[in-house]
Amino acid sequence: MAGSPTDSAFSVGKRFKSFADLQERLSAYESSTYTKLWRRDSRSVEAARKRINRPLSEAITYYEVTYSCIHGGKKFAARGEGKRSTSTFRKECPFELSLRVSEDGQSLVVRRFKESHNHEISRELFKQLPSQRKLPLEAKEEAEKLIELKANKKMIQNKLAEMTGNVVLLKDLSNISTGMRAGKTRNDLNTAVKQLTDKYGASVNVVVSDNNVLQGIFFQEEKMKQAFSAYPELLCIDATYKLLELRFPLYIMLIEDGNGHSEVAAAFLLLEESKASITCVANIFKENNPEWSSVRVIMADKDMTERDVLAASFPSAAILICLYHTLRSFRREITMEKMGIISGQRSTCLEMVQQMAYAPSEKKYLDLYRQFQNCAPPIVLKYFDNQWHPIRKQWTMGMKYSTGNFLNNTNNRLESLNAKLKSVISRYSSLETFVDKFFLILRVLRSERDYQASLSTLKVPVTYHSITDAALINYMKYLTPYAYRFVAKQMDMKTKVQLANDGNQHYHVAYNDSSIVVTPATCQCMTWQSMRLPCRHILAARSDLGLNMFTEELCDRRWSLDYYKSNHRAFSPIAHHSNHR
Repeated sequence: MAGSPTDSAFSVGKRFKSFADLQERLSAYESSTYTKLWRRDSRSVEAARKRINRPLSEAITYYEVTYSCIHGGKKFAARGEGKRSTSTFRKECPFELSLRVSEDGQSLVVRRFKESHNHEISRELFKQLPSQRKLPLEAKEEAEKLIELKANKKMIQNKLAEMTGNVVLLKDLSNISTGMRAGKTRNDLNTAVKQLTDKYGASVNVVVSDNNVLQGIFFQEEKMKQAFSAYPELLCIDATYKLLELRFPLYIMLIEDGNGHSEVAAAFLLLEESKASITCVANIFKENNPEWSSVRVIMADKDMTERDVLAASFPSAAILICLYHTLRSFRREITMEKMGIISGQRSTCLEMVQQMAYAPSEKKYLDLYRQFQNCAPPIVLKYFDNQWHPIRKQWTMGMKYSTGNFLNNTNNRLESLNAKLKSVISRYSSLETFVDKFFLILRVLRSERDYQASLSTLKVPVTYHSITDAALINYMKYLTPYAYRFVAKQMDMKTKVQLANDGNQHYHVAYNDSSIVVTPATCQCMTWQSMRLPCRHILAARSDLGLNMFTEELCDRRWSLDYYKSNHRAFSPIAHHSNHR
């Protein structure tokens, strides 16, 4: 369709004193006629001077220049074999604007202006062109900030459209995102190590093979070391995948502080999850952390290699298996296809192994195991006896609690952190991007933890002003808020405990289908053994004997508010601490 004539725009013979004047007129023409032009042919003034011996103005830039509509100018010639579905703007549009230097060499003069098109022209079609969708610098910078923050792309698209009035497509945002990555180093080990050491103050150990192939990277900054040194008893370890373009899994080592919060103790990347690689990293961790010998419990998954290495590297620690991973392994292995059993048998077996997983004691476990022996198909029983029965202390709940695991029965703390990492770190990121995003997450999480820590000093529970029980008030003053809430709950439950006095300050208490022994200072229940805080049974025994409900001796020092303050960064940037029982 022919465009509307604009006789005064580029009439033949019209002169332009400079190329800048021509560009200004071209821009106005494109906007008013919804036509996008491109420079099809040109010869610069500099090139013309080599063949022409006459004055030529520098301001005109070109000796001659020809413009065409983006839908024309040259006939399109396909280079491929037609196997791919592609498209082109070229439609052999006849539009042409040609200019040449004037006789005096001081102007550009219109020689030919053919203002006709063989395609539709409209404002809406014009707005869809890539050149019209191009964002101003300010808008592009805003888009880059929002993309960096992983904002919803549709929301970014709408904001930019309102901000500029341009048509903004999702692919434009993808192009901006690609441009942000262009020019940045990708997976350069030296750059990543420099980031870790200079930018984040981390100590870094690079593991390479005999032929100098990267095998792993261990990194730990001072705040991680301080957290582990203060609270080394429980160490949670797990890997998360698909964060790095290098395909290295990320292992995180996590501790629980005195207020029940999770803190990263160390992190490492491994090329191969082999015995040699994990052993090497475990040794690095031990060399960098003298408190490693105080690790009492390690929570991991069912991976045999990982558990064997951890058991050898931390000989005094109990290696526990996450309940979630335990039950998932049962569901994956006890199947009709793998075991050749029917659906009913599978359901019965899964129900029984789950009951064993939740067994509150070894006695209860063995009772359930004998029932399992009588009803499980031989192939299932063989699998269970080979893989699970010998390591029952690592995965049954009651026996795990006896290790002092602070009621951690799963690796949910790490699973939660891994989910947060994946919400910020894009899948298959470069090593350099991963490092920055990893510490971004740490910074955010630590900010929240520091706020919670500050509340332990800035606020007291509302109940503080109404409590009349002197023991509760003392516990509130002595313990962290998390530990106090636990003890307060046990105080409420102590009245429901039925004691049988055995003499000499020993009591028997019915507990989970069995009987346990309780004294004013010890208990055989899971709660006391796991938390190292006064349980309802001890409190009931002390009440019966007329003893003070509050005593610091019942509380592991890790739960004390003074110890928490002396070792938390919110109160002391660099804390000094000693071993605790």
